[in-house]
Amino acid sequence: MDSEANKREQSFWAVKKTERGWVETLDSFSLKLTPAWFDFVERLLLLGALKYLLDHGNNWFVTTIYLISLAVFFFYLQALLYSFPFDRFLPEKWKKSTRFASIFSLTVAAILLYAIKLVLNSVVAAFVIK
Repeated sequence: MDSEANKREQSFWAVKKTERGWVETLDSFSLKLTPAWFDFVERLLLLGALKYLLDHGNNWFVTTIYLISLAVFFFYLQALLYSFPFDRFLPEKWKKSTRFASIFSLTVAAILLYAIKLVLNSVVAAFVIK
C-alpha cells in the first residue's frame, strides 16, 4: 500500500509555485477545459432534447434512447470523476487508497446525474407552451 501512495501526485496544497507557474497552470487548464466544457454542455442539451421529445411524444423508441442515454451519461460522469486527480486537493491524512476514488466517483456521479435530471426536468417544463 505504501508504494501505491508514492505513485500519487503531491497534494495541491503542498505545491509551491511562482506566479508564472500558476499562470502556466491556469492557461494549460483553460485550454483543456474549454473543449471539454462544450462537449459536456452538448451532452446536456441532447439529454434535454430527448426529455422534451419523451414528454411530448411518449414514444417507446424515444423512451429507450433516453434511458440508455441516462445510463451511459452516468458511466461517463463516473469515469470522468474517477480519472480526475481530485486526491491532490485533499489533505494527506484523507488519502487512504484507490478504493476511496471508486466510491467517491460512483457516489458523486449518482448525485450529479440526479441533480442534472431534476434541472433538465425544470428546464424542459419551462419551454412547454401552455
